[in-house]
Amino acid sequence: VLVSDLRDGVAGVDRAALQDDLALMAAQVDACRTAVGQLVSDARADAGSVPRSRLDARLADSLARWQLLRPGFDARLDLADEAAALPVTADRSFDYLVLNLLDNAADASRSVGSDRVALRVRRRGEVVALAFLDEGPGLAEAPPGFRSGKPGGLGLGFALAMRVCERHGGALAPVAGGVEATLSVARLGQGA
Repeated sequence: VLVSDLRDGVAGVDRAALQDDLALMAAQVDACRTAVGQLVSDARADAGSVPRSRLDARLADSLARWQLLRPGFDARLDLADEAAALPVTADRSFDYLVLNLLDNAADASRSVGSDRVALRVRRRGEVVALAFLDEGPGLAEAPPGFRSGKPGGLGLGFALAMRVCERHGGALAPVAGGVEATLSVARLGQGA
């Protein structure tokens, strides 16, 4: 409502720039509304299964949603051919894992004045490895004691990410330049 009021009621400013900013704000509000609706749906017993898709499509959707919520970041997806066509029916926790770890990478990069993050995806036998890379100072401590370097951070995002990885037959571990989530190819395709 406020975005609509602002869009219609602001006089004497650069309207084109303001319209662009308000369009972005409206899109972000819609994305938040969709995310909250999805969380509510997922929390219900009748949430249903996630339709089968390819890993490349699922990651592209997650990355597009993340970039809408975190504009101004240069986010690069480096997806190896052998992983792109993997089938994915994993529940929405997979998408939240991707969004959360991209956020952490962005926060780490931003802490040193950078706006660059990358998601590098490779298949290694029966696992798929998703490396969330940033330009930050690195993790304070290796698992299981991940510690947040963010002011006021509790490490809750890492704890949830580790749980999602474990549910999908994998793990979360620090790597040079970020953190890597490994997930079982079979469990991703079976809706773990």
